[in-house]
Amino acid sequence: MKLAIIYLQGNGVAADIEKAIFYYRLAAEQDAAFAQYKLARLYLDGNRVKPDPEKAMDWMPRSARLGFIQAQLDLNLLYENGFGTPQNFVEAHKWLYIASSLTDSNLESRQKELEAKMAFTDLVRARLSARTCILKGYEGC
Repeated sequence: MKLAIIYLQGNGVAADIEKAIFYYRLAAEQDAAFAQYKLARLYLDGNRVKPDPEKAMDWMPRSARLGFIQAQLDLNLLYENGFGTPQNFVEAHKWLYIASSLTDSNLESRQKELEAKMAFTDLVRARLSARTCILKGYEGC
């Protein structure tokens, strides 16, 4: 993964996004959560590559399922806003709930804002889904 960062930033070599993506992908395919997250962000942001929300939504959940909190928070926003995926408040709340269970960050106000947009039954489904994901070690999430 160090090579990916070197090529992305151009540290001691000419910056080369294609080589950076190649090395990030190698690490991502070996379940390196940060590499999966970084690939997703590259495809979402589209700063150096053509934006590709589908590729981003392939890598972001993988990183989130490995417990990478920032990926979980980003998934929350992607599902809540319907960016790169259909809007889905249940999935948005699930990932926010999971992230809040893994961090000391105060996400309560963010949860309340999202819950205000949801029907009670959807909120129950989201919490149940989140708890199931946590109990199963993210298997099937």
